Amino acid sequence: MTRTLVRTHKVTIRRLSGAGTLQRGGGRVADYSVVATDVDCNIQPRSGDIRETAFGKQPQSMHRIFMPHDQDIESDDEIEVTSGAYAETFLRAVFIGTQGDPWDTQIDCARSDTDAKALVP
Repeated sequence: MTRTLVRTHKVTIRRLSGAGTLQRGGGRVADYSVVATDVDCNIQPRSGDIRETAFGKQPQSMHRIFMPHDQDIESDDEIEVTSGAYAETFLRAVFIGTQGDPWDTQIDCARSDTDAKALVP
C-alpha cells in the first residue's frame, strides 16, 4: 500500500538580510530576501489567544508546519501562507525540529507582528 500525502498549504519563506534600509527620520525597515516560494506544507493550529493592546485587539497564535526535510529554513524566517485555510497569514519560525519521514521538518511558528507591506514588494 502506498501512502498518499495531502499537502494543504503553500508558503513563501523569507529571511532577514542585512541591517535594513535607513528611512527618513532615522528608523530602519528590515530587508528580507526570498528563500523559497510555493513550498508545499501542512499547517496545524496549536494555540491561540487575543491580546488587548493600546492599538486594539491583537491575535496571538501558534502553529506547527510540516514540510519536506530538504527545505532551507532557519529560526526567525518569515513565512507567508499563500494558499490554504491560513492564506494571507504571516508566521515567524520559532523552533525547527524533526518529525517522521517524508515530512520530517517540523516548524513551530508564532503569528508574525511584521508588517506584511514590509515583506511583499
